[in-house]
Amino acid sequence: MEIVGTEKKKKMGKIHASRMKFYVLMFLPLIIQFLIFYVYLNFSSIVLAFQKYTKNINGLGHTVDFVWFKNFATAFDFLFSARAGEMLGNSLILYAVNLIIVTSLALFFSYYIAKKYMLSGLFRVILYLPTIVSGTVMAILYQYIVTDVYIGIASTFTDEVVLGLLDSSKTSEFLTILIFNVWVGFGANVMIYTGTMSGINESLVESAQLEGVNSLQELWYIYIPLIYPTLITFIVTGMTGIFTNQMSLFTFYGQTGSNFEVDVFGYYFYRLTQDASVNLYPQAKPMYSYPELSALGLIITLIVAPITLITRKLMEKYGPSVD
Repeated sequence: MEIVGTEKKKKMGKIHASRMKFYVLMFLPLIIQFLIFYVYLNFSSIVLAFQKYTKNINGLGHTVDFVWFKNFATAFDFLFSARAGEMLGNSLILYAVNLIIVTSLALFFSYYIAKKYMLSGLFRVILYLPTIVSGTVMAILYQYIVTDVYIGIASTFTDEVVLGLLDSSKTSEFLTILIFNVWVGFGANVMIYTGTMSGINESLVESAQLEGVNSLQELWYIYIPLIYPTLITFIVTGMTGIFTNQMSLFTFYGQTGSNFEVDVFGYYFYRLTQDASVNLYPQAKPMYSYPELSALGLIITLIVAPITLITRKLMEKYGPSVD
């Protein structure tokens, strides 16, 4: 019996060892990817924020100096400039529109689709379509509508020269692009909310209906509390994107840049890092070097991170309860 027990333990040990090898080989590529593309890149960008790169006189290589908080002083000057204030204002408008208008409509239509009311299947297809088709294709189609189609229709009602909605004024240009973002982003919200609402226990809804609740009460007191964690996720991730959301401006204008008056912070920041004249070395303003941009990114992280965490905690504490 002892021999049999020993053999069984050895066999189980081999099975356990082979499983461990499988788990290690399975997760090793993911761990390596995480260490390289997240830990190393973030650590190197933090170090970069405290450095200054100077070209050597002979033109070969460069000298690295630690300048401590000098790059942060340059970043703060930009962050509190009028230019950055305008872009931040546009970014906040984009976030407010997504938070108030898009979220409200997405919750309503998601509830309508989840309840399988009349034409809910048609609404599902219409709302999902922008998320299925390529964003570039949607942008080209939208540009054609707000320029050529709009000019053609408007010209039939006036003898004056008519400009496209992307060419007439700052207000119309910003509003036109804002509507596009609402249009293409709406379907993703509806898709997530609908999927979450579909998982709600039908017996709970039927019990509420027996108590005499109407559709609005059902949405407000049952559906929203039960999908509240998902709602928190959308709101919080939206906050983290205030400084990074490009409002699809790259899709419309590429790297050449949009009208400065409709710029958002994320798009401008992207252009700075991608511009060929921006590199490791200090530049004549308004261009910035990579160390200065790294310092700016670190400052933004230190501003957004606590606000996001506090907002999440407050929403979890004071939000609706499933009880």
